Amino acid sequence: MKNIFNLLLIFGLITNLQAQKRESYFPIWTFHHPNSITNGISIGIASGMENTKNTKSNGVRVEIIGAGLLIPLISGPMMRDDSITEKINGINLSFTGTLANCKVNGISVGYVGESIYKVNGISATGCLNYVGISNGLQCAVLVNDNDEMKGMQVAFINNSVTTKGIQIGVFNFSKDLRGIQLGLWNKNGKRSLPIVNWQFKKCTDIEL
Repeated sequence: MKNIFNLLLIFGLITNLQAQKRESYFPIWTFHHPNSITNGISIGIASGMENTKNTKSNGVRVEIIGAGLLIPLISGPMMRDDSITEKINGINLSFTGTLANCKVNGISVGYVGESIYKVNGISATGCLNYVGISNGLQCAVLVNDNDEMKGMQVAFINNSVTTKGIQIGVFNFSKDLRGIQLGLWNKNGKRSLPIVNWQFKKCTDIEL
């Protein structure tokens, strides 16, 4: 009986590994195909679809119509955990914006807005830019918002829970800042000041 159980366990592990194995495609494919790697140009209609799992795009990823149109209705970043379903190495382009639990290493651009779990590089949108973890440059016309930021934020309103770097905008907010804020009104865990504000040490009595 024990041997049968062990055989079933081994069979289940092998089946699971086969299911997770990704097939490579070149030079063009769709990111809607689960368990796939596209080297070249990856094309799709919208992110966050249920069948978009365990996919990777190396090169240019083009999202023809993204879910970014819905982002103005969202109060903040949606992606809070590291259960990443998609990885993008290169350039992510979306005509309306990307809404997905994905990781981008490179450049991500969306016309309306974006809600992405993590960006290492540059993230830019026309209106609203929600990134859970931003390492690099985060730009938006209206709002930048994230949980963790290392680098620079540039927008009308910048908001970040943990910030290591520079915020440049009309209004800048950070609960835990290690850097400088430049704007009409700047608020962090240490103080609130116009024009220039700073915080280089941890503040225990954060009120924001």
